[in-house]
Amino acid sequence: MAIILKSGPALPMREAGCESSCEWERRVEMKVALFGATGGTGQALLRIATTRGVAVRALVRPQSSLGPDQPPTVSSVVGSLASDEDVARTLYGCDAACIVFGPRPPYREIFCADATARIIVAMRAQGIPRLVCQTGAMVGSYRSNRTWALESSTRLHQRMRPDLARDRTQQEVAVVRSGFDWTLVKPPRLTNGARSFSVVAGPDVRVGLLSSVARQDLADVLLATLLGNRYSRTVAFVRQTRTRQPAPTMQRAPHRPLEGLPKLAEEGQALGMTDAAAP
Repeated sequence: MAIILKSGPALPMREAGCESSCEWERRVEMKVALFGATGGTGQALLRIATTRGVAVRALVRPQSSLGPDQPPTVSSVVGSLASDEDVARTLYGCDAACIVFGPRPPYREIFCADATARIIVAMRAQGIPRLVCQTGAMVGSYRSNRTWALESSTRLHQRMRPDLARDRTQQEVAVVRSGFDWTLVKPPRLTNGARSFSVVAGPDVRVGLLSSVARQDLADVLLATLLGNRYSRTVAFVRQTRTRQPAPTMQRAPHRPLEGLPKLAEEGQALGMTDAAAP
């Protein structure tokens, strides 16, 4: 089942008459630990979360910053994804975790699987059940969700950058085997364009070589997935539609096996990974 997500403007809390930090706290619906907050998608998610009653604690590298004038519902932990303590401090007191980090050119750092595994261990220790992880449309074995052209491009990418492709596959395997209430969100090419207000998302969505989604639209999908507990233990491919469409009532996607998940399990076994017990 696929749904069309339609975003709408929301008033910042201060404009809505919520001035004190105590009043902000009372309006918070969820506290989310965000990993990858300084990237393009993380910044977009941070902006929209602050208008929707979601408190965010982000892990930020010493050389990075969330930017000035953050509202009281946004806090940060200065540290590293390689530190168990920093990851645990970021997760403390949160209801869910959202991972939006990924490799960047020139792709010398291979870190996604290790960092995700570290986050999962800390979540299990603290009893945090919900994990939303953004990967990509070219990660994993999802032939039915890709056009022939994108599938060919995916295989070429896997041959050209095997270490990078393996790391991202291991990341997805870790999420699927975590035992949590997880969701993998898989966008195609990301852009910095304005919100389109017309995005299709779901386990049956097909993406092509020319498919794209604006980071602001992707942030809407990520936040809706966190707040609505949508796509529990499954994947959601995301892409912008060509024409603006009305948004139906957003419903929980039915749970069903997906083509890519058994293959992810096989890949995990080949990589020496075992099933994790539920928290």
